[in-house]
Amino acid sequence: MATKRVQLIRVGDRDCWVCHLCLGAVDELLYYPHLMAGTLDHLVPTGMVGTRRRPAEDTDDFDLALAHYICNSWRGNAELGEARAKRVGWRPGDKAECLESRQYGICA
Repeated sequence: MATKRVQLIRVGDRDCWVCHLCLGAVDELLYYPHLMAGTLDHLVPTGMVGTRRRPAEDTDDFDLALAHYICNSWRGNAELGEARAKRVGWRPGDKAECLESRQYGICA
């Protein structure tokens, strides 16, 4: 398994260095504990291992998305749709095409 930083760079490149929660740009040069640093967010929260479709061990990046540290902390263990619905200013359908294209690694 790759180191976390290598995995973060790989996921960041795939996601075009855009936070999947706020859709803001992520600076790849920032490191934790900076609030705007990039982090790996599990699409199915780690607390749901065994209760949902998430495998017990990560062998791939399929369940990961790029998020700012502050956005990832804000989301916590909430379901993705629930977290986005609570986000101020977010409406269902906002930038749906962009999110879908990033999901498959296609940068616009």
